[in-house]
Amino acid sequence: LFGLLATYYLAELNRWIIKHHGLIHFFKRDFYPCFKKAWQAVFKELNIQSSWTKTGLNLFNPSIMLNKLRRPQSEQPSGAEELLPIKI
Repeated sequence: LFGLLATYYLAELNRWIIKHHGLIHFFKRDFYPCFKKAWQAVFKELNIQSSWTKTGLNLFNPSIMLNKLRRPQSEQPSGAEELLPIKI
């Protein structure tokens, strides 16, 4: 998300420069309006869910990760080792 935020912020900054014909200095007070527009464009529910899914951590479907951690039945250890979810 933060790479996308940087892209959108750069686009907003370019719009600001074009609007002012590059003749006015960019002050601290000018930062927040540009940043806010970029933030609102990027941090939407769909983008956030997509980012979680791309990392392999799907908040709404835990079986995606659980299936990666489960071993096939033929590899299941016996005895006390059954308590460990992953063989270390």
